[in-house]
This record gives sequence, C-alpha cells and structure tokens, in this order.
Amino acid sequence: MNIAIPFYTRDNFVKITSILPNSDWPKTYEDWLAKTETGERGVKLSGNIPVRVDVEPSAFEAWCKNSKQPVVRNSILGYCGYILGLRLMKSSDN
Repeated sequence: MNIAIPFYTRDNFVKITSILPNSDWPKTYEDWLAKTETGERGVKLSGNIPVRVDVEPSAFEAWCKNSKQPVVRNSILGYCGYILGLRLMKSSDN
C-alpha cells in the first residue's frame, strides 16, 4: 500500500512551520529530514511504500479553505492523502 509522506523543501519547511499554530516541529530542517527519513524506513519495514508528497504552503492553505479544514499540522496528512489519491488516479488513467 502507498503511504503519503509529507515532504518539504527547506524554504517550504520554514514557511509551513510559521503558518501552523503551536506545532511541535523539529528545530531545524535537518532534524525534520532525519525524522522523516526514519519514518520512511519504518513504512518500508511494514511492507508499505512511502510516497513523498511535496507540501507547498499556499496550496495547503487553499486546500484547507476549500475542504473546510483548519490550518493545523494534522490537516497536512489529509492534504497529502488527497494529493496522493489524485496522483494515483492520474497514473491509472494513462
């Protein structure tokens, strides 16, 4: 099974951490990246496929508004699941 993994460029990491209220983020991009890569290895070990989904902050905020979701850290997983679903549907059309 494909599992969506939120992923950020360095710039988008800074932006996303600034728009989310009271989130408990790792202090640096490098710390976040190491934690994310550890999570990806865990997904693989469970027999699933980690799929990185680039989170662009303005697109995430627009999705939250359109989906009537709060702009909070937990909503990122919903956004990434939505984007992964669109990718999978698009790839099955080809």
